[in-house]
Amino acid sequence: MKKPWPLSQVLLLGSIVVVIVAVVFTIIITNTTLRSVEKNLPNTLIKELVSLDLVLEHLSEVVSMAEIAAANTTPQNFDRLTKKVQVASESIETLRQTYVFDNLVRASAFHAIAAPAIADLQIWLSEGISGYEPSSKITAQILLSRISTSFQKAKTLNRQSRLYAHNKLNEERDRLDQFLSNVNRLFMLTLLISIIMIFLFVRQYLLKIRESSAQKALQIHRDLLDSLFENILIGITVWSREGLFLFSNKYFTQLTGYSVENIKDIGEWFANAYPDPIYRGVVLKDWEKSTKLIDAVREFKVTCKNGQVKNIEFRGTFLSDGRALVTLSDITDRRLGEERLHYFKTAVEYSSDAIRMSDPTGRHWFLNKAFDDLFGDIGQDSQGSMCVDGAIGSEIFKTIMAGGQWIGEVEMYGKDGKTLNILLRAYAIKDKDDKIIGLVGTHTDMTLQKNAEKALQESEQQYRAVVENTPDLLYRTDTNGIIIFVSSSVLRLSGYSVEEAVGMNMAQEVYAFPEDRQVFLKKLKKHGFIKNFEARLKRKDGSLWWASTNAHFLRM
Repeated sequence: MKKPWPLSQVLLLGSIVVVIVAVVFTIIITNTTLRSVEKNLPNTLIKELVSLDLVLEHLSEVVSMAEIAAANTTPQNFDRLTKKVQVASESIETLRQTYVFDNLVRASAFHAIAAPAIADLQIWLSEGISGYEPSSKITAQILLSRISTSFQKAKTLNRQSRLYAHNKLNEERDRLDQFLSNVNRLFMLTLLISIIMIFLFVRQYLLKIRESSAQKALQIHRDLLDSLFENILIGITVWSREGLFLFSNKYFTQLTGYSVENIKDIGEWFANAYPDPIYRGVVLKDWEKSTKLIDAVREFKVTCKNGQVKNIEFRGTFLSDGRALVTLSDITDRRLGEERLHYFKTAVEYSSDAIRMSDPTGRHWFLNKAFDDLFGDIGQDSQGSMCVDGAIGSEIFKTIMAGGQWIGEVEMYGKDGKTLNILLRAYAIKDKDDKIIGLVGTHTDMTLQKNAEKALQESEQQYRAVVENTPDLLYRTDTNGIIIFVSSSVLRLSGYSVEEAVGMNMAQEVYAFPEDRQVFLKKLKKHGFIKNFEARLKRKDGSLWWASTNAHFLRM
């Protein structure tokens, strides 16, 4: 679950958003207002100029009518002039009431020129001038002179007003554009500052998230390290520079039975772990030497809390602040395994059979003494090159490389080049993934046995020839009197074939009188042999015949 934002961050972010919205709104209103002013300013100016033109036109009509009245001083002309003056007066009065002084078209200056002249004309038309009648020719000429002068000034002022208004319009437009540009710059600056603030805020937030993630990762790593220290199958201890026992993990206690609670310092550890004073002195001397090394690996026999003695491998690392980190590994089983491996290696080395071990390519890496004595130095030759028949060697190699085993007799060359009869047992060694990682061959020299068997066979053949050609009957029975061997002369003497005679019971089927068999056995057991024992035997056809027997026990 994500951690909610702090209130201060929420308020800061909200303030930034409010400022941005307010600035955007202000800029929009300002731009709209300025654009409206810029748009309406020409219209206002044109309207004022039109008003001036209208007054100027009325003045022009007054001048024209005054010229007519001066040329023809009739009452009708003076009446028309009076009306024109009245219209012009009203127009000027409207101008005065509508526009303030110092406006864009200089209406106040225009009024200052035209209004007095019109006012004089109104007075003179009603009262006359210095004794002259309002309708006299002199009055008409003075009226014409007065209005003409004012009209010319008004025309000149009107032209100046137009030029002034045009310049003023351009000036105001430039000022508006400059002001609008400044407002837009202010807006961009404010927006940039707001963006920077948002960026800094987001960056700060991301940094806090990253910091929080880093703290969580650090906590995870710390928990993992603590779990590793507590559950790793290695005893871990930490000792101070002064020799105080600072820390031990759970496996240390499982391994030795000791803990920080019952071992306070290095002295107590040596006293308990090495109760033999002589052996303790050896360990202490080695410990003092090890403190001068950065890393040290030692092996000692440790007496555990329960009295059991274990072979422990110590690995010590001495830190820069003087503390020592020492790990303990139980190598008792490893040492036992190494001893057993040594036994097996010795047994293999001094086995009467020649043993060879090689890699899957056939390159040997172990040959025992019997192998060297039997085959000599074979270099890196493969198994196949040692065989007299190379095809058999290839067959052996293919069989064991396929995962099988090969057992049989094969002729191989000995170290003196002689041919040996070898009983070979060859097989492959596989790893846990059933991959062949080595080959083993056990060679038993059968040459002497084969020669003895051959001699025995020849001797048996010679004996059989003697037996088969003797006229006497030769036979052998077991202890129960069952015939297990008989010579071929049995057919001539008894009528039974060899196959029929083998398996017959002497007492029941061969002797004519079974009691004779009992007498025969009694004498044989007494003396171990018997000579010329005469008894009657039965033939196959039932007839009897006398036989003289020489016998002795055959001891195996």
